[in-house]
Amino acid sequence: MSVALDAARNPLLGEILSGLMPCFRRIQFRAFSLRLDDLTSYAGLFHALVESLETRDIERGEESLRRYLMQEREFVLRHLEGGS
Repeated sequence: MSVALDAARNPLLGEILSGLMPCFRRIQFRAFSLRLDDLTSYAGLFHALVESLETRDIERGEESLRRYLMQEREFVLRHLEGGS
């Protein structure tokens, strides 16, 4: 993230985001700990996405990204509703 902030050349934005980073990290840790059962599924999705990028297979990359986003959507909705 620091590379993007340096490229933006906006000190105020950098200060704001630096202040939020501990919150982002806590949220990421919590979300990761809730996903322990799904790690194999996520690894498969990311493997397919990386492979599609390496082979320049646009359709497969799009499908992998859509599956990932749908899985993320379902994860968020399930946890917002209080489920586990």
